[in-house]
Amino acid sequence: MSDAEQVPDHWQDDEPTPEVAESVPEEATQVVEPETPEEGEQEAPEEAQATPTQFTPEQQEVFNKAIGEKVAKMREIERQAEEERKQREELAAKLAEYEKTTAPSIPPMPDYLDDDYEAKVRARDEAIMRKAEWDAKEALKQQQEQAAQYQRMMEEQQAIQAKGAAYKDRAVKLGIGDADLQVAGMTVAQSGISQDVAQFILDDEHGPAITMALSKSPLELDQLRSMNPLQAAVYIEKNIKPRAVQQKVQAAPPPVDTPSGGGVDSSSPLLKGAKFS
Repeated sequence: MSDAEQVPDHWQDDEPTPEVAESVPEEATQVVEPETPEEGEQEAPEEAQATPTQFTPEQQEVFNKAIGEKVAKMREIERQAEEERKQREELAAKLAEYEKTTAPSIPPMPDYLDDDYEAKVRARDEAIMRKAEWDAKEALKQQQEQAAQYQRMMEEQQAIQAKGAAYKDRAVKLGIGDADLQVAGMTVAQSGISQDVAQFILDDEHGPAITMALSKSPLELDQLRSMNPLQAAVYIEKNIKPRAVQQKVQAAPPPVDTPSGGGVDSSSPLLKGAKFS
């Protein structure tokens, strides 16, 4: 029993209890304090997500994909234009280098009283031969250049015809008459938009509807004229196309007569001046 009595006396002499009691609130404070900012950090994204949006996630994904495809097309057009510019510069440099080699000159007929008359005559005859050869080569080069230019023109014409036919087919599916499309196309073409933007509209699946919508909005046409091709493409895709697609267009009746023979009509005003690489 004496041992049992000494145990409490020993505990009373030592004073660890206040230290433990002091350490416990400190640990509790360390645990509680970071919880408040963590909860605040979790609320921040919820507030950001509360910002009103115009699209559902599925619609936004479709929209982003469409924008990406259109921007990629415009970048490809710009890349091709840059390559053509470099090719023109290279050809111009080669032409300038080529022009340095001028046609051989033919000396005048020598005086028969000259001591070296016969040598001068032979030199002149040789110069005449060189000049004839140079002229023949030049004529051949010109013929080759003309043939290549004609080939390019034919290929561009075929591409224009194919593009015009596809554009009119889409107009028929959208229920847009040819006469209305011609008037709308003339309005858009005369607005001064760049040829790259015009081709962007022609390539779009709803190009005829976009043309019709733009023809009724001169202010937007003026905006497009002041934009670069990429800016114009994004603006059309985001602002013009949704409005054009939403318009309820009655399906056009099938044509009474199907024209036979002849080539494809590619007289769309938007195709004027179109170039294809």
